[in-house]
Amino acid sequence: MKKVIAGGDDRHGTGIAFSFLPAAYEGPCRMTYQGRLGKTSSVVFVNRSEAGLAATFAVQPDRGGYRFVEVTVASIHEVTHALCIDWICDCGQAGGPLLRASSQPPISGRSPHAGSPR
Repeated sequence: MKKVIAGGDDRHGTGIAFSFLPAAYEGPCRMTYQGRLGKTSSVVFVNRSEAGLAATFAVQPDRGGYRFVEVTVASIHEVTHALCIDWICDCGQAGGPLLRASSQPPISGRSPHAGSPR
């Protein structure tokens, strides 16, 4: 069954994410996403919840910026990412869209992920 799970508000440039999952399905899910230039990529999350989080992130114009996302059933053998954050931070096998580590050294020797200075 096709269901809108995120986005669809073109006034703000938001893309749209669809789920094609059976109602009670909670297993591995493939997220296929397409950018503004038409390039299509896909990753597989361990469960429906993580795929839904990633799909919602992906279609937000100030975050993922993707125009079109589909979430479908996948096999456990295809899983590339355990968590949505793995995809966002490019920590999985297939890579993510954003938040790639800066090539600049951190200020005052602090880790860029350590929080703000006091």
